[in-house]
Amino acid sequence: MSNNKITIYDVAKKADVSLATVSRVINNKGVVKEATRLVVQKAIDDLNYVPNAIAQGLATKKSTNIALIVPEASFSYISKIINGVVDGLYNKNYNMILYTTNFGEYEMDDIIKRVVSTRIDGVIILSSELTTTAIDLFSKYNIPVSIVGTKVSGPKRASVYVDYEKICYDVVSKYLNEGKEEIYFIDGDYNRFIVNEMLMGIKKAYKEKDKYFKGHLNVSNSFDGSYQQLKEHMSTNKVDLYLGARDSLAVAALNAALDLGKKIPEDLEIIGFNNTKYARMSRPPMSTIDVPLYDLGYIAATNVVALVDEQEIENDKAELECQLIERETTN
Repeated sequence: MSNNKITIYDVAKKADVSLATVSRVINNKGVVKEATRLVVQKAIDDLNYVPNAIAQGLATKKSTNIALIVPEASFSYISKIINGVVDGLYNKNYNMILYTTNFGEYEMDDIIKRVVSTRIDGVIILSSELTTTAIDLFSKYNIPVSIVGTKVSGPKRASVYVDYEKICYDVVSKYLNEGKEEIYFIDGDYNRFIVNEMLMGIKKAYKEKDKYFKGHLNVSNSFDGSYQQLKEHMSTNKVDLYLGARDSLAVAALNAALDLGKKIPEDLEIIGFNNTKYARMSRPPMSTIDVPLYDLGYIAATNVVALVDEQEIENDKAELECQLIERETTN
């Protein structure tokens, strides 16, 4: 029998003991008679059984599984966050189980039921739009929760987030101080919570100059659709700066500008958001606001493990910094 088919149940059956006894021997915890321990160890050796995280979890009443709940429509945006989560959990000997949802009320209820029934030790939720009710439901089941994107507080809760309002305020203020007032914010079908924070920062910068911001552009979520809309917009409007809610929207603006024969950044400047591969692959390379996506995931993972293991968290409401990466689409 090959090792990859051997389970803790096979060991218990061969040694004629309970699963709990096998677990105590594997984890070297609890009281086991020496004769019984030798029988179990012989069964392990004979079967060439390698203990896994599930078997080890029986002794501690932990599954060593963490649920990651993510919005279904945002995989390109969250890939770096997921990488951070995976590394953070791996370094703590925990596993990740991925759940996707559009965060509808009934869909979230179903996810919660599935998570609870799967013996999950903790939950990481990647959404700025998750309701407090949903978080409270996990708390009801005494499941630690780590949130990415929203500041939360309470027992067995931790959060890690960035201040989108501040970075947009800083960037737009810089341009307004240079006398560049024709600023347009490109918004597709995106996380509404994040977009609203971005808009608050932009509007705040305009308000401080006693000006009214009117440059909110809602465009298609598809690349071709947004490209056509932006091409039409810049053909009929003076533009100092396009600020995209994500890099792909800014690239659509860049391509439209180049196809219209505009010089970048002399005629207009373009900034994306998230510092993804789109910004690095564009020609010219695109300036973008770097969001520490990997770090968000890694910290969320280490926080949830600390909550599960009942360890102290250095900062249960951690704010990470964004920064403007200037490349060739800005002066």
